Amino acid sequence: MASADQGGSICGTVWHDVNEDGVRDANEPVIPNHLVGLHGNGDIYVNSGDDGRYCFTNIAEGDYTLRSNDRSLLDQTSWTHPGRDSKFDEYGAGYAAGDPNQGPIHVTEKTRIDDYDSGFLDARVDLHAVQIIVTKQNPQVGDVFEIYGSVGNSGNAPEQLNGTLTLPEGLTILDRAGGMPSYVQGQQVIGNFYERRFAGDVEFVGATVRVDKPVNGEIKIETFRGVFPDVNPGNNVLTQPISIG
Repeated sequence: MASADQGGSICGTVWHDVNEDGVRDANEPVIPNHLVGLHGNGDIYVNSGDDGRYCFTNIAEGDYTLRSNDRSLLDQTSWTHPGRDSKFDEYGAGYAAGDPNQGPIHVTEKTRIDDYDSGFLDARVDLHAVQIIVTKQNPQVGDVFEIYGSVGNSGNAPEQLNGTLTLPEGLTILDRAGGMPSYVQGQQVIGNFYERRFAGDVEFVGATVRVDKPVNGEIKIETFRGVFPDVNPGNNVLTQPISIG
């Protein structure tokens, strides 16, 4: 990186997308002092100014990606919807023309990008228990089968998704099941995605069980708050009775 006329530049504005449409409207406030990173030929970081603007200059020729910092613990906002004015995806990663399918940005000494903007919306997350599935009808003592519970996020932002499946005495947990990373603790299978899952995702946590004695109880699937407040915690628990001979 030498003088300004020997490298490319990438600049943009960080703003609060109040109406959540991905468009930077004239009346929407900017966000100052927000960290943006440029990654490729080393890692460089800048903060947005009082006007919400950030700028990388004197960029040597090469392929680069940008990253807009996570604000969830600062002000409970999340990256807005990409594809319009915001060039960063729902996880804060930026790509060529704001399109993840186009890969990194190729910068030359003639590159001048002035609108690589990053928008943030107020996160509203609704984690909820979705369904309980028992794979064997009318099980008997000695049977082996699977039980699954599913949880989802119907909010407007990606969120850590977790689920705890609790089983009654008489069902011995032989192994974990389902797509959610999990571990067994007593009569529970506890699952969690540390990385945030897209709004609308539904994930399963489950167990392979054996019936070792008569059962008269309930199966429970429960989810708990992640990074953001849960706007409707009343739908976080689902139960289903189970009775076996």
